[in-house]
Amino acid sequence: MKGLIDGEQRLPQRRAWKSDLILGAFAVVLVLNLLYHGNPLKSALEDEPKIFTCHAPQPHLLNKHEIDRTVFDSDIKWAKKLLKGVVKGDNGYGDPADSVTLSIFLPQGEPIVEIGFGKVRANESESRVPDGDSIYRMASISKMFTTAEIMLLKQQGHLDLDQDVSTILSDFKPSTAGWTGYEEQRIVTVRQLLSHTSGILRDPMYETVWPPIPGADDNSTKPEPLNTRADMMAKLHNIPPVMPGFGIPVYSNIGFSVAGFVAQEIGQTKYEELLDRDIFKPLGMESASFKRQPNLLDHVIVPSEPLSIWADTEMGDSNPAGGLYCSAADLRRFGQDLLGFGKSANARTDSQQPIFTKLTTREWLRPVHVFDDNLVSIGLNWEIYTVPVGARRMSIYSKGGTLPGFHTLFGIDPEREFGYALLISGEPSSNTDLAIRIMRRFAKTLDKARQKILSKEFAGVYIHDADNMIKLDVVDGGMAVTKAVIEGRDLFEELHLGQGEGDYAALWPTGEETAWRVAIGRPPAHPYQGCMFKFASIDPAFAKGFPVDLMIIDSGKLVYPSVNRTFFRQ
Repeated sequence: MKGLIDGEQRLPQRRAWKSDLILGAFAVVLVLNLLYHGNPLKSALEDEPKIFTCHAPQPHLLNKHEIDRTVFDSDIKWAKKLLKGVVKGDNGYGDPADSVTLSIFLPQGEPIVEIGFGKVRANESESRVPDGDSIYRMASISKMFTTAEIMLLKQQGHLDLDQDVSTILSDFKPSTAGWTGYEEQRIVTVRQLLSHTSGILRDPMYETVWPPIPGADDNSTKPEPLNTRADMMAKLHNIPPVMPGFGIPVYSNIGFSVAGFVAQEIGQTKYEELLDRDIFKPLGMESASFKRQPNLLDHVIVPSEPLSIWADTEMGDSNPAGGLYCSAADLRRFGQDLLGFGKSANARTDSQQPIFTKLTTREWLRPVHVFDDNLVSIGLNWEIYTVPVGARRMSIYSKGGTLPGFHTLFGIDPEREFGYALLISGEPSSNTDLAIRIMRRFAKTLDKARQKILSKEFAGVYIHDADNMIKLDVVDGGMAVTKAVIEGRDLFEELHLGQGEGDYAALWPTGEETAWRVAIGRPPAHPYQGCMFKFASIDPAFAKGFPVDLMIIDSGKLVYPSVNRTFFRQ
C-alpha cells in the first residue's frame, strides 16, 4: 500500500465504477438496511433504550506525536493533594500510609508526573521523602514479569502457550481427583497458569484456625515458612484442584511459581538470572532484583514496625509469584516498552531496542475471561478494569500486589497509550479505587489532547475535483467521514452511509499507520447490537481490486483506491 499513498503505483484504469460501487461495494449495506427495516423484532424493541454504543477503536498516535505536558498541570496538582491525603490518612483511604509513589507515563519521553510522599524508612524517626527511584517490594506484580519472560520465550520460538506443562516439568503431576471423588482428565497448559484458569490451588497449604478466634492465629505480620519447589509439587500432586481447567479463574500464587519453573526450564537459566538477562538489563531497570542490592540499600522502602521485616524477607522458589523489588521509574520503563507496540521505548540508553514485538503485545493485551460484574476481566496475568471515561470506556490492564506493609499497582491503557505505577507502604486500603480515580482523571485530559492531534493531522475537507470530495471530522473521540461525494453523488444521502447515530461513518484504525477502514452503512438493528454489525461487516466487498472501505491517509493526502481517486486536504 505504500505505492498508493506515495503515488508510485498506478491504479487500474477507471471502468464502470458506478455499477461496481453500487452493485458490489454497497450490496452488503443495502442488505443490512433491508434486514433492519424488515426485522420483526424492530417494532417489539423500538421502545427499548439504546444502551450499547459502539465506539470506534482509538488509533495509536503517541509514538509519533508529542503532547504538551502542561495540559496535565491541574491534574498533577489534584494528584499531589490526593496522595498527601493518603499519607496523612485523611481522605477515606484507610490508615495513614508510610509512603506513596506515583508515576504516570506516555509511550515515550519523561513521565507526566513522578512524585513521592511520606518516608523511605518509616521505622526511623528521620527519613527522606521517596521518589521515582525508591525501591518497593512488588509482591504479585512479580507475576507480570514472569508472564513477560514466558511471552518472550514464545516470541523467540522456544515455547507454546498451549503446551502441557507436564511435558516441560517432569515433577509436575497435579491431582486429577476432586474432593468428592470426581475425576476428569487434566491437562494444565502454560496459558492456564498465566490466566489463573488451571484450577490448581491458590497457595501452598497453610493450616489455620477456622472459624477465626481472636489472637489464636495472629501471624499476619510474620513471614510464612518458605515452600520449596519440592514442597509445592508434592502439594499439587496430593491436593485436589479447585476448578477444572479453563473453568472459572481462581487466583493461584503456586500456579505462577510453576510458571517460573517453566521459564527456567525452557531458558536453561536460573529464573532470577533469566529475567535479569532478558528484561531488566535490556530495559535499564537497575532497581529490579529479587534481593536487596548492596549499592541501592538507601533506596529501599522500609515500612513501620512491626512490618519492617518484610523489607528484606526473601521468597525463594516463590519469587516468580511475589519476590521482586523494583522502583516506580523502572516500572515506567517496562510500561513504555509495552506501549511502544514494537517501536521505540524509553530506557536509559538511546540505542535500546524494544523487547516486545507488535504481535506479542497484541496477543498479551487481551482478556481471557470476563466476569459478570461488567467491571473485571482476567488476562494473561492481567487484572483488567473497564470503567467509564466520559462517553467512552477505558480498559486498564493492571497488576496489583500485596505483602504485609506493601501495596503495589501497575497498569496501562493500551488504547489511550498511557500507564501508571502506584506504590504504597504501610497499611492503607482501597489502593485499586485510588488508582482508577487517578487514571480516569488523567484520561479525560489525555482524550482532549489526542483529539487535538487528530484534528490537526487528519480533519478537514479533501478535494479531488469539483465533483469529488471527502470531509473528515473528529467525532466521538475518533476520526469519521462526515461527507462523501463521488462524481457528484452524495453517498450519505443515496446509500445511507451514516451509522444511524448521526451523519457520519467512523474510521477504524487497522494497525498500519496510514490505513483506515470506513464503518459504512451499519445502522443499529436493535438496542443490543453494540459493535456486532461493525465487527461482522468490516471489509464487505471489493471494487477495482481494492476493499471498498479502505482509505489511506497521510500528510494531507487521502487515497480512496476502490473509486480510483486521490484527494488533497485544503
